[in-house]
Amino acid sequence: SQMRYSPTCLITPTATLINTKTSGVLQAAVTANPNNYGIFNLPLTSDGDISGASYGGITRPANQNATGVVIRYTLPTVMDRIIRVNLWNNGGGVLNDFDGIGTATVTLRDINSNILFVGTIVGPNGGGIGVLNVLPEVNGVKYIFLSNITNLAGGAAADILWRHIQVEAASLVDFEWTCGAFNLTAQFDSPDTTPTLVS
Repeated sequence: SQMRYSPTCLITPTATLINTKTSGVLQAAVTANPNNYGIFNLPLTSDGDISGASYGGITRPANQNATGVVIRYTLPTVMDRIIRVNLWNNGGGVLNDFDGIGTATVTLRDINSNILFVGTIVGPNGGGIGVLNVLPEVNGVKYIFLSNITNLAGGAAADILWRHIQVEAASLVDFEWTCGAFNLTAQFDSPDTTPTLVS
Protein backbone atom coordinates (compact mmCIF):
# COMPACT_ATOMS: atom_id res chain seq x y z
CA SER A 1 0.00 0.00 0.00
CA GLN A 2 1.04 3.60 -0.51
CA MET A 3 1.19 6.29 2.17
CA ARG A 4 -1.02 9.24 1.23
CA TYR A 5 0.37 12.71 1.66
CA SER A 6 -0.76 14.44 4.84
CA PRO A 7 -0.10 18.03 5.91
CA THR A 8 1.35 16.58 9.12
CA CYS A 9 4.20 14.88 7.22
CA LEU A 10 7.65 16.22 8.08
CA ILE A 11 9.66 15.97 4.89
CA THR A 12 12.91 17.00 6.59
CA PRO A 13 14.14 14.22 8.89
CA THR A 14 15.56 14.58 12.36
CA ALA A 15 19.18 13.43 12.33
CA THR A 16 20.96 12.02 15.38
CA LEU A 17 24.64 11.06 15.44
CA ILE A 18 24.86 7.69 17.18
CA ASN A 19 28.62 7.31 17.36
CA THR A 20 31.95 8.27 15.87
CA LYS A 21 34.48 5.58 16.70
CA THR A 22 38.19 6.40 16.83
CA SER A 23 41.21 4.42 17.95
CA GLY A 24 41.86 6.26 21.24
CA VAL A 25 45.19 5.95 23.03
CA LEU A 26 47.76 3.90 21.09
CA GLN A 27 51.03 2.21 21.99
CA ALA A 28 53.91 3.70 20.00
CA ALA A 29 57.24 2.06 19.14
CA VAL A 30 60.16 2.64 16.76
CA THR A 31 60.73 -0.38 14.52
CA ALA A 32 63.51 1.10 12.35
CA ASN A 33 65.97 3.97 12.77
CA PRO A 34 69.08 3.19 10.70
CA ASN A 35 70.50 6.72 10.98
CA ASN A 36 70.09 6.86 14.76
CA TYR A 37 67.99 10.00 14.83
CA GLY A 38 66.85 11.13 18.24
CA ILE A 39 63.20 10.16 18.69
CA PHE A 40 61.51 11.67 21.72
CA ASN A 41 58.18 11.75 23.57
CA LEU A 42 56.68 9.22 21.16
CA PRO A 43 53.86 8.24 23.60
CA LEU A 44 52.65 11.86 23.45
CA THR A 45 51.93 11.43 19.72
CA SER A 46 49.19 8.90 20.44
CA ASP A 47 47.74 9.84 23.85
CA GLY A 48 44.65 11.69 22.60
CA ASP A 49 45.94 15.10 23.75
CA ILE A 50 46.09 17.51 20.79
CA SER A 51 47.26 20.58 22.70
CA GLY A 52 50.41 22.29 21.52
CA ALA A 53 52.32 21.25 24.63
CA SER A 54 51.69 17.52 24.05
CA TYR A 55 53.93 16.45 21.19
CA GLY A 56 56.73 14.16 20.20
CA GLY A 57 58.96 13.88 17.21
CA ILE A 58 62.22 13.14 15.46
CA THR A 59 65.44 15.13 15.77
CA ARG A 60 67.15 15.56 12.41
CA PRO A 61 69.37 18.10 10.60
CA ALA A 62 67.42 21.17 9.51
CA ASN A 63 65.49 20.78 6.26
CA GLN A 64 66.24 17.06 5.92
CA ASN A 65 63.91 14.10 6.17
CA ALA A 66 63.72 11.27 8.70
CA THR A 67 65.21 8.76 6.27
CA GLY A 68 64.61 5.14 7.21
CA VAL A 69 62.56 5.80 10.34
CA VAL A 70 59.53 3.52 10.81
CA ILE A 71 57.08 4.01 13.68
CA ARG A 72 54.43 1.50 14.69
CA TYR A 73 51.23 2.40 16.53
CA THR A 74 49.29 -0.46 18.12
CA LEU A 75 45.53 -0.10 18.56
CA PRO A 76 44.05 -1.28 21.88
CA THR A 77 41.57 -3.48 19.98
CA VAL A 78 41.11 -4.54 16.38
CA MET A 79 38.92 -2.04 14.51
CA ASP A 80 36.66 -2.55 11.51
CA ARG A 81 35.20 -0.21 8.89
CA ILE A 82 38.16 2.20 8.95
CA ILE A 83 37.49 5.14 6.64
CA ARG A 84 40.27 7.63 7.44
CA VAL A 85 43.53 8.38 9.23
CA ASN A 86 43.86 11.71 11.07
CA LEU A 87 47.15 13.43 11.97
CA TRP A 88 47.44 16.49 14.23
CA ASN A 89 50.60 18.17 12.95
CA ASN A 90 53.23 20.48 14.48
CA GLY A 91 53.98 20.97 18.18
CA GLY A 92 55.00 23.48 20.82
CA GLY A 93 53.81 27.00 21.57
CA VAL A 94 53.99 28.05 17.89
CA LEU A 95 52.16 25.77 15.48
CA ASN A 96 52.90 27.55 12.21
CA ASP A 97 56.69 27.39 12.12
CA PHE A 98 56.98 24.43 9.73
CA ASP A 99 58.23 21.98 12.37
CA GLY A 100 55.81 19.18 11.43
CA ILE A 101 55.49 16.20 9.11
CA GLY A 102 55.41 17.11 5.43
CA THR A 103 54.29 13.74 4.12
CA ALA A 104 54.43 10.19 5.41
CA THR A 105 53.49 6.76 4.15
CA VAL A 106 50.69 5.24 6.22
CA THR A 107 50.37 1.45 6.24
CA LEU A 108 47.46 -0.23 8.00
CA ARG A 109 48.04 -3.85 9.02
CA ASP A 110 46.01 -6.57 10.69
CA ILE A 111 46.97 -8.50 13.83
CA ASN A 112 49.16 -10.84 11.71
CA SER A 113 50.90 -7.83 10.10
CA ASN A 114 49.20 -8.39 6.73
CA ILE A 115 48.92 -5.15 4.76
CA LEU A 116 45.36 -3.84 4.49
CA PHE A 117 45.97 -0.34 3.09
CA VAL A 118 48.84 1.91 2.01
CA GLY A 119 48.54 5.65 1.37
CA THR A 120 50.30 8.99 1.80
CA ILE A 121 49.18 11.50 4.41
CA VAL A 122 50.03 15.20 4.04
CA GLY A 123 50.70 17.17 7.21
CA PRO A 124 49.52 20.78 7.08
CA ASN A 125 51.42 23.67 8.66
CA GLY A 126 49.69 25.64 11.40
CA GLY A 127 48.66 22.81 13.70
CA GLY A 128 45.86 21.59 11.48
CA ILE A 129 44.71 18.03 10.84
CA GLY A 130 46.06 15.99 7.96
CA VAL A 131 43.38 13.60 6.70
CA LEU A 132 43.97 10.45 4.65
CA ASN A 133 40.77 8.86 3.35
CA VAL A 134 40.79 5.05 3.31
CA LEU A 135 38.80 3.88 0.30
CA PRO A 136 37.37 1.35 0.22
CA GLU A 137 37.00 1.00 3.99
CA VAL A 138 39.05 -1.76 5.61
CA ASN A 139 38.38 -4.21 8.44
CA GLY A 140 40.62 -5.85 11.02
CA VAL A 141 43.06 -2.97 11.61
CA LYS A 142 45.47 -3.51 14.52
CA TYR A 143 48.54 -1.46 13.55
CA ILE A 144 49.33 1.92 11.97
CA PHE A 145 52.83 2.26 10.52
CA LEU A 146 54.43 5.60 9.59
CA SER A 147 57.41 5.55 7.22
CA ASN A 148 59.08 7.75 4.56
CA ILE A 149 58.57 10.70 6.91
CA THR A 150 59.48 14.06 5.38
CA ASN A 151 59.68 17.50 6.96
CA LEU A 152 57.54 20.47 6.02
CA ALA A 153 59.11 22.58 3.26
CA GLY A 154 61.03 25.58 4.52
CA GLY A 155 61.36 24.33 8.08
CA ALA A 156 64.32 25.78 9.91
CA ALA A 157 63.67 23.92 13.17
CA ALA A 158 65.72 20.84 13.96
CA ASP A 159 62.79 18.54 14.69
CA ILE A 160 59.77 16.97 13.00
CA LEU A 161 56.87 17.26 15.45
CA TRP A 162 53.30 15.98 15.64
CA ARG A 163 50.71 15.75 18.41
CA HIS A 164 48.38 12.84 17.71
CA ILE A 165 47.47 10.19 15.15
CA GLN A 166 44.32 8.05 14.98
CA VAL A 167 42.20 5.92 12.71
CA GLU A 168 38.49 6.63 12.40
CA ALA A 169 35.67 4.19 11.68
CA ALA A 170 32.43 4.90 9.84
CA SER A 171 29.93 6.92 11.88
CA LEU A 172 26.37 5.78 12.45
CA VAL A 173 23.56 8.33 12.03
CA ASP A 174 19.83 7.87 12.72
CA PHE A 175 17.30 9.67 10.51
CA GLU A 176 13.63 9.82 11.54
CA TRP A 177 10.69 10.96 9.43
CA THR A 178 7.29 11.61 11.01
CA CYS A 179 4.12 11.43 8.93
CA GLY A 180 0.89 11.45 10.89
CA ALA A 181 0.78 8.26 12.92
CA PHE A 182 3.74 6.78 11.05
CA ASN A 183 7.42 7.05 12.00
CA LEU A 184 10.17 5.85 9.68
CA THR A 185 13.69 5.47 11.01
CA ALA A 186 16.74 4.67 8.91
CA GLN A 187 20.39 4.37 9.80
CA PHE A 188 23.16 5.66 7.55
CA ASP A 189 26.82 4.79 7.80
CA SER A 190 28.84 7.90 7.06
CA PRO A 191 30.32 8.35 4.48
CA ASP A 192 28.12 5.62 2.90
CA THR A 193 24.97 6.79 1.14
CA THR A 194 22.90 3.59 1.34
CA PRO A 195 20.50 3.53 4.31
CA THR A 196 19.76 0.44 6.37
CA LEU A 197 16.10 0.31 7.35
CA VAL A 198 15.80 -0.49 11.05
CA SER A 199 12.14 0.24 11.84
